[in-house]
Amino acid sequence: MYATRHQAITRALTDHFADLTELVPSAAGLHVTTFTQAHLAEPDALANRAVRARASGVAVYTLAEVAANRSARPGLVFGYGSISAPDIEPGLHRILGPPQDC
Repeated sequence: MYATRHQAITRALTDHFADLTELVPSAAGLHVTTFTQAHLAEPDALANRAVRARASGVAVYTLAEVAANRSARPGLVFGYGSISAPDIEPGLHRILGPPQDC
């Protein structure tokens, strides 16, 4: 089940958001980490998206929130432990799409 979710999130990120995200390689766990680029590299905008996503029940954090080095490269950490695989891609579109889609 978790392997299917991991595949779904990594596939959606690489298929639809490769211009905005760079996957940090991982093979296990319940989170996927990405570095962000373009308009998602701006720390305040990125933090606002993460806060809005969490308010709607989506487990996503900025790297600055979870990294030991608070000046970490801009990025996001996506939790996928409690989301169904079919809901992953639409959720990513809500988080990473244009601000009006969040």
